[in-house]
Amino acid sequence: MNILLSISIAWIACQLIKIILSQKVSAFWNVGGMPSAHSSLVGALATAVALQEGFASTPAVISYVILTIVVRDAVHLRHTLKEVLVGLGVGIITVSLLSYI
Repeated sequence: MNILLSISIAWIACQLIKIILSQKVSAFWNVGGMPSAHSSLVGALATAVALQEGFASTPAVISYVILTIVVRDAVHLRHTLKEVLVGLGVGIITVSLLSYI
């Protein structure tokens, strides 16, 4: 599946979960909260690139570095560790499931 489409679906899934948990439609556009959309996006990106290009490929390694930077900043600036881990899980699981389609 297309990498851009996969990570977009993961981000939308994360935002829909955020709406369900907060019970507010306006949460779709809010920054922060459970789960972390930033973490979901980079988790989905790293997973999609690794699945398509290989886990030890140069693009995958670059995506791991981006993932590390974004997750570190998310935890230290606006999210709890739990929000970040749930966001990562949403991104990774979404792309993993989509890779079978």
